[in-house]
Amino acid sequence: MDFKQILNELMYERGYTKYRLAKEVGCSQTTIANWLKGTNEPQSYMFERIASVFDVSPAYLKGESEIKKAPAQMGERDQDALLQIARTTMLVQEFEKLSPEDQNDFLAKLIVKTHNQADQDAQ
Repeated sequence: MDFKQILNELMYERGYTKYRLAKEVGCSQTTIANWLKGTNEPQSYMFERIASVFDVSPAYLKGESEIKKAPAQMGERDQDALLQIARTTMLVQEFEKLSPEDQNDFLAKLIVKTHNQADQDAQ
């Protein structure tokens, strides 16, 4: 989804009017209407304000992430772990698109590479 769709959805879900949102973020109702139509998008500082009002991340609001809000206490180490999980999930999805023969070939090559790496590490 893009920004205008996400903003429309958030406003609908939370019962916001253009007037209420404009008042809370400090802009005009016309500006909100233009965002909702997709005529223009907010400046970066305004994305932060809107995200704060709806308690979502700016990345979610911009359509760059499907995660509405990361846990508040998530540290850098946890963020790295979450990113690794996402990458692994994507890798599995790509692997599953391969034919059974290509999957077997890939696994065979991976086993050989892993053994070669273990031999190098042992030296």
